[in-house]
Amino acid sequence: MDFIKTIVKKFAFLLVLLGCQLQAETPEHIKVADRLTYEFVTQVAQDYDLHCYGSGGAMATEIKSIALSLWTNKELNAEDFRELVVRLTETFLKKINQCENIDLYLAKYPATHYNIDIIIESTKKKVSSSDEVYQCFKTKNKLRYCKCYDAEKRDIETLYTETYEEALAIVQAQNPGVDLAARPTKEQAQKWKSEKVKTNWPAFLKLLLR
Repeated sequence: MDFIKTIVKKFAFLLVLLGCQLQAETPEHIKVADRLTYEFVTQVAQDYDLHCYGSGGAMATEIKSIALSLWTNKELNAEDFRELVVRLTETFLKKINQCENIDLYLAKYPATHYNIDIIIESTKKKVSSSDEVYQCFKTKNKLRYCKCYDAEKRDIETLYTETYEEALAIVQAQNPGVDLAARPTKEQAQKWKSEKVKTNWPAFLKLLLR
């Protein structure tokens, strides 16, 4: 029994040691990508009411791409999805390329829109039979506007696609003179905020006390 306890203790010690070693050996480029991603999604939640539920990318030995999955409770149309994807891509690119010594960690400097993948979905729309845009996928140079997931077909139907250059040109034309890489003003940000349900508490209490 003592022999078994000794073996278990040694094994547990090795696991702890290995865990500390793995943590200590996290590559510097991963740390940089994680920090940039965390700072960006925190800013995006504040500015656009978009919340991150997943992140990743291709960065085994260097940063080749960063991927973000975001959701909002705001009901969005196709133009809203396009503008958000473009604004987020341009803002994230600016943040990445302005990061100190980022050229040491990027596979290719400067980063371009090909290096950022973004998914945005609206939780307001979940009717699979509807032809309305429920989510937008930006992968490399293509935007896909899709319906919500169809459980019966086990598929996500693409309504239409466009290149990033096409989307960027449309958004620039709709926002002349606006720096799409800049954070929105409070007035501009309000466009993307979910409507909060305001309760008339005096009237509500009267109703309860009837």
